[in-house]
Amino acid sequence: MPKYLNNLVVGIDVASEFSFVAILCPDGSQYRKPFKVFHTVEGFNYLIEQTKKAEEEFAMKSTFFMESTGVYHLTLFHFLKDNKFETFVINPLVTNSNKNKSIRKVKNDKNDALSIAKLGKYEDIKVSSDSDINIFTVKLLIRDYYKLIDTRSQFKKKLSNSLYMAFSGYQKVFL
Repeated sequence: MPKYLNNLVVGIDVASEFSFVAILCPDGSQYRKPFKVFHTVEGFNYLIEQTKKAEEEFAMKSTFFMESTGVYHLTLFHFLKDNKFETFVINPLVTNSNKNKSIRKVKNDKNDALSIAKLGKYEDIKVSSDSDINIFTVKLLIRDYYKLIDTRSQFKKKLSNSLYMAFSGYQKVFL
């Protein structure tokens, strides 16, 4: 049974400059239409204001779910964590596989926010709740390392092929 089935759930589809937010009531209905929040202090405060209204109406705390989007979700994630909200990050592979369940492929930010909220509410998925900047930095460094190793391998293959084409007899000398 999903952990947040009877909770007030907020789904956030994060983009670079703004996010779309969908709020689901404890019964699963939409609290209001999905709305846009800009990644500014005013925008984040508006999100908290709208969430507090729902929390007061249902007399319960809300739980936030957002998709990991490189670095774009981090400011909003840390803002919500600093304001003592239960906030989770979902792997994009999980949200993409969930989108493929429907017959019609409707792609827009409002629907994505709603599907993220439903995913957090109804599915028992693996989420992340802590995004330490040091861990994030190490992950980026590791990704860069493997990209550089792949690039090095590509250049070695290209050099080897060029040597074979230009000096086929000397290929063993250079390898």
